[in-house]
Amino acid sequence: MAPETKQYRELEDEGHAFREVEDEGHALDILSNVSDLRKEEHLFDVTLTSGNLRVPCHRIVLAGASKYFRALFTSRMREYGASEVQVSEVPPGVLSVVVDFVYMGRARITRANVQEVLVACNFLEVLRLRELCEDFLVDALSPATSVGYWAFAEFYSLSRLSRLARQAMLTDFTAVVREPEYLEMSADDLAAYIARRHAVPG
Repeated sequence: MAPETKQYRELEDEGHAFREVEDEGHALDILSNVSDLRKEEHLFDVTLTSGNLRVPCHRIVLAGASKYFRALFTSRMREYGASEVQVSEVPPGVLSVVVDFVYMGRARITRANVQEVLVACNFLEVLRLRELCEDFLVDALSPATSVGYWAFAEFYSLSRLSRLARQAMLTDFTAVVREPEYLEMSADDLAAYIARRHAVPG
């Protein structure tokens, strides 16, 4: 059974009773209908490009999901009224993943693309997909991946991944030192890691 999306509140304003109605399904219907417009290739007003990839889109949808595009389309920058916008900072395959998420709220994330997708979301400020990518990396954490993920998290200010990666680094020193990223740690980071490791009881 589908979850109930309707809510009713009986209220009063200056002695006049009224019912405030709300249906969260309305927003989902809009997302579904806009996704259908995209499939049917209707009402496009901008095309994103990266390499040889061309992705027709709707400005209002991009602006609603991305602070980057919102700023781009509401300011007087060169792209303000452009029918084509180059997004060379985002690889073509990654741009497709991000745009699919913007329209459908779904994305195909793998170990091979998760970091590139997160970097793109960081640049485009697609924050919900950025958070889902961080969740993926957290689930993939192990002593063997901890150093690389910790360095990545520190660079992109992913506080939860950083904290959990540090914890994973302390659980299996043998696995950590076998990873190439361990040899790339700065002297300060290595000293801090060793200090934390010796501080762990047991």
